[in-house]
Amino acid sequence: DYDAVAAAFDAGNKDHDVSQNIDALLGSIAAGRAGDALGGAAGTERPIIVDLGCAGGRDLIALTARGCEAWGVEGSPAFCELARRAAPGCTVLEQDFVDMDLPAETFDGAFANASLFHVPSEALPDVLRRIFE
Repeated sequence: DYDAVAAAFDAGNKDHDVSQNIDALLGSIAAGRAGDALGGAAGTERPIIVDLGCAGGRDLIALTARGCEAWGVEGSPAFCELARRAAPGCTVLEQDFVDMDLPAETFDGAFANASLFHVPSEALPDVLRRIFE
């Protein structure tokens, strides 16, 4: 039960540095634009990144600090509440990965730090397809 451990997990994980992973994602997006400035989908000025399994919002804060518009997806209501408090300017969607319904062609990239292993193996191809779309 993720709700039962959300506060303890968040407290223990809040200072874990995954900046190298975020920087790799943003660098890849910028490189894919062949030298264009790191702008966002649909002509927005900032890249729009979805953090899959955002937990307490640590990576939403880091993405926002790097100039991104960050969205979070999280299946646990307790984690969603923590993320909304930690990153009040971010959209946090309470959705299970298996039943995830994201707006099409909205995101420039997806960040999933240690979260996709929670998806059942048989559902993973469909989840990845929906992320890509």
